[in-house]
Amino acid sequence: CEKHSIFSSSSASPLKGAHQIIEALPIILRHYPDTKLYLTGNDPRESSGLVHRLKRTGYQKYLCKLLDKYEINDAVVFTGFLNEQQMAERCAKSNVYVLPSCIENSPNSLCEAMLMGVPSVASDVGGVPSLLESGKDGFLYPFDEPYMLAYRVMQLFSDEQLAKNLSNNARIRALDRH
Repeated sequence: CEKHSIFSSSSASPLKGAHQIIEALPIILRHYPDTKLYLTGNDPRESSGLVHRLKRTGYQKYLCKLLDKYEINDAVVFTGFLNEQQMAERCAKSNVYVLPSCIENSPNSLCEAMLMGVPSVASDVGGVPSLLESGKDGFLYPFDEPYMLAYRVMQLFSDEQLAKNLSNNARIRALDRH
């Protein structure tokens, strides 16, 4: 496990909420300055030419503005698109998995993180509470409260035994369900 690392598996769509974890990151960095956030997807900061800049979506431009606003570019790694093996490896290396979506039904990525025993923090939306019981298998937080997301991640960073307990419970629950 890469200590103080966070993995979130989608930065392409505003519905997946990468902006929420970016908003939470400055709070986390104040307490854990070595934190790294790994986001799947292309790096919107890539500016190797006019074509790259023109292909940036409005959401990617927004993510870049947030990274610049909070001066946290060095703490964020965009992994590019990962195949299933690479996703599993990145998730397994991570200290915490975060699902910051504003809408979800049954997110496979959360189920996979739980199966792997990666301590998870997920937004309390849609069908997510049917997959993860907050305080038992991981943590839920209100989607529009990045400070609560930061708090939950920092709880897992600061208390290794809590992280292990949630991890074990999540794995048991996910193995039973899947």
